Amino acid sequence: DLFKSNPLTNSVLEQVRIWNQDEADNIKYGGELESGSSKPSGFDQYVQLLQPILTVEHELSAVDQLLKNDKPTTKEDYISLFEKISTILSQSLFDKINFKKAFNAFADNIYYSDPDRAN
Repeated sequence: DLFKSNPLTNSVLEQVRIWNQDEADNIKYGGELESGSSKPSGFDQYVQLLQPILTVEHELSAVDQLLKNDKPTTKEDYISLFEKISTILSQSLFDKINFKKAFNAFADNIYYSDPDRAN
């Protein structure tokens, strides 16, 4: 009994979960997010899907470095620092929908191949 198959990984249940999540995403985000049924088929696609996430990480690291390295002392220094940060965070990648698309396209948290993590 310890090694019998996990019923949560049933392909029919997984398809129902995908449809349910797609419907919720369509209602909440107006169809802007990628469907859960359009999973990448190979390593190269995973690498391509990871690129926007790595860009987010790089840009947030740049903001972190600005905050750590710049030591503003005057009002003008503070304004300059905040303008640099604003320029970084104003990129379209940080728009709510684009930000969600980047992470949703790479890995939606409801689709697991590991039976112990299926939900």
